[in-house]
Amino acid sequence: MIRNYGISLCLALILVACSNDSPAGADSSAAGDLQKPVQENVDVAETSDAKGPFEMPVADVFNITGQGVVITGRVTSGSISVGESVCIAGGSPVTIKGIEMMRETLESISAGDMGGLMLEGISKDDISKGDIVRSCG
Repeated sequence: MIRNYGISLCLALILVACSNDSPAGADSSAAGDLQKPVQENVDVAETSDAKGPFEMPVADVFNITGQGVVITGRVTSGSISVGESVCIAGGSPVTIKGIEMMRETLESISAGDMGGLMLEGISKDDISKGDIVRSCG
């Protein structure tokens, strides 16, 4: 659930601590009051983001010798597949050579997922943390 909804580990621990299974004497009604708006916002964020064009802020950039440049980040909207092109900070299109998430090779990545994109046709110097990778067009 944490990975699918993009919930931080800290927030997850707070929600577990405030769950209805709290120790005797804890105010479990307050836990329900806290959990409901959080879950509603998580659901809204996931459904609205999935429909838009692909967008991912760059969290880190790596150069893998013999392979190319890999960028990591959390997809904030849309989805993208291997072989499609993306534009970085309004630059020229680059092709996605591979996608990986949690050490698993994938064919596509979508809103809410954290992963890495292996890019073809770009050097590490052409991209920085904080740049936005978007669908071209």
